[in-house]
Amino acid sequence: MSVAARPSLYAATDWALDGETGLVIGPEAGPVAAYPPSLDTRTITAILALRKP
Repeated sequence: MSVAARPSLYAATDWALDGETGLVIGPEAGPVAAYPPSLDTRTITAILALRKP
């Protein structure tokens, strides 16, 4: 399995994560703390604005 695929496969197949949202899966294929600036409401608002037509 490629190193790049491990976090995605972990997130897709681990039943312990079922229903969890907002998780960041790190390079060791386990949950890690989110990058603090990504939790800033201004950042979230700006990203959501990109999705609007």
